[in-house]
Amino acid sequence: MLEVHLSSHSPVFIGLTFILLVALVLAKHRLASKAAPSGPPPLPPLVDAPSSDPYNVRDTFLHRRSRYGNVFRAIEPHGATVTYIGDALTIKDIIDRPDAFDISSLHTAAAPMWNISNPAGVWFAHTGGQATLQHSSHLLSGARLASLQQRFVCALSKQFDALEPGHKGDLFALASETFFQATVEALFTPTFPPGQYTEFLRWDAELDQFCMACPSPRAVQSRDRFYNLVLQQIDQHLSECSLQVREQLHNVEREHGQTHADAVGVVLRTAWLGSTQSPLSGAWLLCILSRQPTKVARIRAELQQLKQKLAVHDVEEIVANPDLLKAENLPLLDHLVQELLRVYSAQSVPRLCLKDTVVRAMVGPGRVRLFQLKQGDILRLLFWNVHDATLNLQWWPESQGKGEKFRGTLQTFDESRFDRVPKPAMVKLDSNEAVRTWTPFGYGSRVCPGRYWAVAEVKAFILLFLHRFELEGAVAEPPRPDPKRWVGVMHPLDAMPATLKARS
Repeated sequence: MLEVHLSSHSPVFIGLTFILLVALVLAKHRLASKAAPSGPPPLPPLVDAPSSDPYNVRDTFLHRRSRYGNVFRAIEPHGATVTYIGDALTIKDIIDRPDAFDISSLHTAAAPMWNISNPAGVWFAHTGGQATLQHSSHLLSGARLASLQQRFVCALSKQFDALEPGHKGDLFALASETFFQATVEALFTPTFPPGQYTEFLRWDAELDQFCMACPSPRAVQSRDRFYNLVLQQIDQHLSECSLQVREQLHNVEREHGQTHADAVGVVLRTAWLGSTQSPLSGAWLLCILSRQPTKVARIRAELQQLKQKLAVHDVEEIVANPDLLKAENLPLLDHLVQELLRVYSAQSVPRLCLKDTVVRAMVGPGRVRLFQLKQGDILRLLFWNVHDATLNLQWWPESQGKGEKFRGTLQTFDESRFDRVPKPAMVKLDSNEAVRTWTPFGYGSRVCPGRYWAVAEVKAFILLFLHRFELEGAVAEPPRPDPKRWVGVMHPLDAMPATLKARS
């Protein structure tokens, strides 16, 4: 057996003692570090007041983003403090925590927008909103969705029949008004009075003002007009309304015990949601295509190939079936719709922080920063910011010589980016955690229930229009988006003159 005898003067003993002392010091340092944290994460930075027009939503946000990043707080012109969330990881943390972030009382504040009473608004905040969302998902899928699409195509064909060849005017206005009328007739009845779109836009523009209890008298008048129109459609023509309207009215009244007046308000809210975005989307895409005859020819060729494949002569039979409008049958049209939603849509959704919660934000490759959100914070999740190729080039790479940047937009319009494999949808971080990079309709438990109908409507509108009409004189660029309406699908600042011509 080997024996080692150490004395206090042995070099080996001295060396071991030194090593033990160093280890003890390091251990104490680690314990001290754990016992004395640096404190809670900071709140998102509170930004300064905009130097330019505070109602210019786009430019104000871009100015703040360039200085403070994708997560910050701002005091709005109406005095409320809103936390803007434009980071994909932060959005994921919020979407994944419905126990900590919800719409809840924001529903109550918004109730006057649709003439819903305060008690019904409280119900909507606690249980009604989620119940209505789930019921709407059921109403806008499968055979129910197909029946609504058929009604839309029938109404749209009637609108196109009324258009006179040789009509000269603003292409965007013509497209959006025609689309809107077909939508409300599909939801309600063909007796829905025409010529209401201007009033609808006036009402729609003041959602924030209704939520803050300060809408203009003109907006209240427009709201009341639409409420009374819907009430009239329901009370006098309910059997002719879509099954979506009939079943939702029945569900709110009989399953949830709300008054008839409030049930009509809930139906009005659903109709409003279904009529705000799609008409604008269809108009933007038609304006873009009016200057691109090569792409128009390719879309018509895709449609012709599909007709031959299915042995179908009637175009309306195809566009009335949402399943036939999927990407595999009409790839170019699908890519154009997706890119339109990326470039011409500034989708965002509100949330309320229900309890103090720490969230993460990406601040560079492989780097994450923590932020503290406090109970009662009003948040706005900016999905469109994640879609911004100028900000997130790693997810939305640009191809040299491809696409076109239109006036007033922030990014190049290049539909070929959706032809790549893998398609934009989700990426993995260094930690192997997946985050969503393509969310035009949100995601999670509150994903838009009408997303499939919205896309089917736009595709049907474009296909039917291109099948029946040509455009002359549409040489100008598409209109500029209005920087003051930088929320949802954008509104135009300009007209786009064009002349309608029937196809031979």
